[in-house]
Amino acid sequence: MRNDIRVYRGIDVGKLLFACLIPILHIPFSVSTDGIIFLIQQYISRLGVPFFYATSGLLLSNNLNNWKNVRKYLMRIGFLLVFWVLIYMPIFIHQYGVGVVFFQQILCKTPGYLWYLTGLLVATILMSVVPRKYHVCLAAILYIVGILLSESYSWIIGGRNIYHTLFLTSRNGLFFGFPFMIIGEIAVDRNIKMWLGGGTLLLVSIIYTAEVTFIGNRVGTNNDRSFYVVMPLVVYYILLFLKQWNPNIETVHMRKISTAIYVMQFGMITMCSAAFNRLGFDYPDIANYLITYVVVIVLPALIYIALRKYRVTKYIF
Repeated sequence: MRNDIRVYRGIDVGKLLFACLIPILHIPFSVSTDGIIFLIQQYISRLGVPFFYATSGLLLSNNLNNWKNVRKYLMRIGFLLVFWVLIYMPIFIHQYGVGVVFFQQILCKTPGYLWYLTGLLVATILMSVVPRKYHVCLAAILYIVGILLSESYSWIIGGRNIYHTLFLTSRNGLFFGFPFMIIGEIAVDRNIKMWLGGGTLLLVSIIYTAEVTFIGNRVGTNNDRSFYVVMPLVVYYILLFLKQWNPNIETVHMRKISTAIYVMQFGMITMCSAAFNRLGFDYPDIANYLITYVVVIVLPALIYIALRKYRVTKYIF
């Protein structure tokens, strides 16, 4: 699988850009609904996790027939998940205590923004055990169900239901991760002329923007708006565009820095929040927000650079 990854330099650049955009969703900051930060959050940053799932599906698809490679991939993701859950465990226990709520959060929603890794494990297992000829059909069905269970569109079926009481969210490996991984699988052997791909991406992005605006007005700003009907198309064309873009730059460290930013962002945000509270600063202040953002992006990158010569980075990033 490592050889496949090195072919897609454009995707590596895209992963780093999205890794830098995703924390904008997570830093606690009171934003105006017509401000630039809000627009980046809702219209661009929310594409980040689906894009990462799609790239994982693209890179994994050529190895589905080799269980040894799939097992190594699952072990790597599993170790990454367990390691960082253990790192953040004291914070999780402080937040949820030790009881039913704690285990429900860990299993269904995996706090610390680590739910992506849990979802990746579930989606990878599903992708490897379901025959390839059923992937697209199953992904479409699961995504439709996920949309109807999501806070974006649950109003169609009457709002929250017993599913949310038990499993908390449909943004998981089953309804969210697997469909987007199949988007990546579809893109593996597809190519499109850059001008046509760019034009199509622009068109679907306009439709996506209209949908995000509609859902924002329909369900309000306090709900999790992660599911969108047009989102798979946007992610698909972004992936196609980047797959065919092969800049003449070395991107091997970009991948690791992207992962470092992702797994460490919760710790960096928590650390900054505690520091501001200790100093008596008002956290929603824009200056504190920008300081936190710089720390979230720069410090993990510096830590990786400092450790890159050691084998430990192979396992923790």
